[in-house]
Amino acid sequence: MLAAGAPAQIVEGSIVNAATNAGIAQVSVHLEPSSEIDSADEPYDTVTDTLGHFTFAKVKPGAYRFTYYSPSYLRTAATPFPHIKVSAGADPLKLEGRMAELPSISGRVVDINGNGIANALVAMNGPAIRMTATTDAAGNFERHLAQPGRYSIFVTPPAGLAPPAPEPGSDQARVWTRVYYPGVASPDAASKIAIYPGDRIPGIQLKLLPVPAHSVRGALLNPDSTPAASVTVALYIDESPADRDQPELPKYQAKTDSEGVFEFPPVADGDWRITAELERGGVKLQALQWIEMAGRDIGNVSLRFDAPFVLQGRVVMEARDGTAAPKPPAVFLVAHAGRIRREFGAASWMLQPETMAATGFQRVLFSQGGAISADPDSAGNFSFKDVYADGYRIAPLAASDGYYLDSVRVGDTDVAASEVQLAAGALPVTIVYKTGGGTVHGTVEKCASGAVLLIPAEADMRWFGFLHSVRCDAKDHYEIGAVRPGEYYAVAFAGSDSDPLLDERILRQAHHITVKPGETVTADIAAIFE
Repeated sequence: MLAAGAPAQIVEGSIVNAATNAGIAQVSVHLEPSSEIDSADEPYDTVTDTLGHFTFAKVKPGAYRFTYYSPSYLRTAATPFPHIKVSAGADPLKLEGRMAELPSISGRVVDINGNGIANALVAMNGPAIRMTATTDAAGNFERHLAQPGRYSIFVTPPAGLAPPAPEPGSDQARVWTRVYYPGVASPDAASKIAIYPGDRIPGIQLKLLPVPAHSVRGALLNPDSTPAASVTVALYIDESPADRDQPELPKYQAKTDSEGVFEFPPVADGDWRITAELERGGVKLQALQWIEMAGRDIGNVSLRFDAPFVLQGRVVMEARDGTAAPKPPAVFLVAHAGRIRREFGAASWMLQPETMAATGFQRVLFSQGGAISADPDSAGNFSFKDVYADGYRIAPLAASDGYYLDSVRVGDTDVAASEVQLAAGALPVTIVYKTGGGTVHGTVEKCASGAVLLIPAEADMRWFGFLHSVRCDAKDHYEIGAVRPGEYYAVAFAGSDSDPLLDERILRQAHHITVKPGETVTADIAAIFE
């Protein structure tokens, strides 16, 4: 943005393409009253003409904020929209705004014979944003993206699409499955597309894949082992929150017969969650079981309704000598999730140090996932209410500065690095925080305000409370304090919008360090560009 000339009652200028300097038509331009300098009475609004020009005539004296928007362009300036001062009787005030054309993706969704698929939902997951497009009658789609970045693209088959026929010479049922770019059924094998301002990515073809499917059959029982008749049973697929429907919906539903028996249509391989709910005598009963479909029918699923129970616990804060212990942090009980969802939870927020450190954000994150929360009293005692039999991870929030999470136990069993099966009568939970942890610091070559991650070497420990994430400062330095003693990988990603997949390939490039109680470790590392 360029402001030239003295303040005036006429404000005019242009909005131009930063790459070509050509004017941009139909950009919404606004002069909004500003409270930062002097007050102005009213806003002024217009749109640019075919050459990108705009004019505000007879603008009242005062202070304004100059803003401009277009659904197809992105403002290039990194600074906030500027404020201007308009004075009576001066020469026209000339302004210029510069914008880059938003990137776009277009392509087609087809079946195995190349026929276009109408009404298929194409999703584009980018940096902290998800955008979608629905295919037209010929299977075509096109979408402007709200920002540049690295995007994963996948297509979900439309509801009601006839299932593919069995392979010639076979009676094996098949179903259409979700397909990830460049044409794979597994998100683990998917590739991302790097998209820059002004990019137009045409010709993306996503071909629906037919995969073998198998039946799921079982029986639902009441708490007294009698059949639970005429109850709806739901089947959910394991998928990351970024990929799932919003809100999460069951893929299939079935109603039990008089013997409590239910059966779903054939489903593809993967982790699936079977659930049922029923209210009886004012008490909500729940049945839940995870199954793994792996190339075979499953005909012996046994679901049983359970009543909720209360799980007791205590947080112990081992304070320094002569100092008062801080208030114990909140604790969450996170129900079992499939592999994809677990990995998404561990990887997604590690690269966002500001949100990882915000206990309020962690509360929202866990609550949205259906976790049960508890706030300890001044003595550290807490209780989880309305717990149902299932596998759980116990997730305490971050403690005050200087404290690290040392252990999580159910009875005498340490479950800090594992999921634990809980049912009525479970032993109390004990959570211990300690002081005197280690410190890791150093420099990151070409960090550019990127994220530095400290990842436990033990895979099961890669969970809230044990992960550490900070951002490099202006001199590419970082420091992480109150680290639980143990073995870690230190790795850094350049820039503030990195979005890597945290896999073994990344860990092979990491710096292995040992953290000891009360000691400082220096780890100078080079940033990874993803």
